[in-house]
Amino acid sequence: MRNVHVRLYKPIAGLLAIALWVISVAIAIVQIVVIRELVMRLYTFVLTLSGAVLDVHGAEFWAGVSLQNFLVVLLAMGVVAFVVATGEYHAKRVGTERSWRLFAWTYLTQLLIFAIAYFV
Repeated sequence: MRNVHVRLYKPIAGLLAIALWVISVAIAIVQIVVIRELVMRLYTFVLTLSGAVLDVHGAEFWAGVSLQNFLVVLLAMGVVAFVVATGEYHAKRVGTERSWRLFAWTYLTQLLIFAIAYFV
């Protein structure tokens, strides 16, 4: 009877792991925009503290655009690395405690990023 339980558990665990992984990848893609906006809010805050006047045609504006573009490329590379690394990790360890623990850490980190962006 125990072998039947194990055989049924593996496909269900695999489907759940795939669903959780796809959702975490989608959240990571959305967080590119969230982190970009967070960094730009911090950038404008620092500039206004220093007394700079933010003008659409000013150097500060274009420096912010360059920072934004660089950040998006850097975050996109990070998301690609995240997708490959976590996909391989979960594929090899589907249904194990280590896989579920990584899902927990992933979702906790993503929730923390959303919380920081909300309160800053």
